[in-house]
Amino acid sequence: MLTVSTEPTDAPRDKCAHFREINGIAAAFQYLQKNYIPTALSFL
Repeated sequence: MLTVSTEPTDAPRDKCAHFREINGIAAAFQYLQKNYIPTALSFL
């Protein structure tokens, strides 16, 4: 999934955007795990 670009002009920007996207998805998933899953389980 992780690719190393040989283009010196595009590599830093693309890598930063790529990791920002991954971190955003991971943060959202952890937020849902912490806040919504225990709440849903408490209603069972």
